[in-house]
Amino acid sequence: NDRGEVALLRQHEISDTHEVVVAGHVLSGESGEEAAVREIREELGLESRSVRYVGSYYYARKDMLMLGYAARVEGDAFCLSDEVDAAVWLPPESALVRLREGGQARQLLRDYMKGQANRQ
Repeated sequence: NDRGEVALLRQHEISDTHEVVVAGHVLSGESGEEAAVREIREELGLESRSVRYVGSYYYARKDMLMLGYAARVEGDAFCLSDEVDAAVWLPPESALVRLREGGQARQLLRDYMKGQANRQ
């Protein structure tokens, strides 16, 4: 959001102990950036102003390559989908400790934070 906070989600079908970031899949004919914008809109009800590629992450449990993006969104009031139990805005440092150690979401946030530090 405009305060530099990160949106974390609670989805019980994914984890009962940790929050996650918005995730989804790429539809046929869609770019990674378009998929990120769509998933943010579907899960959080927020419109993205800009989307930036952060990195790719191998997810061994499902043998998938995940593409990580950072998006700046308009507003900060959530309109959650039925797939999302709860969402919260947190400063990146606070969000980091709520993501699973060793998980792709945590690595994505670390890489995002490094990129932000390099821009200053």
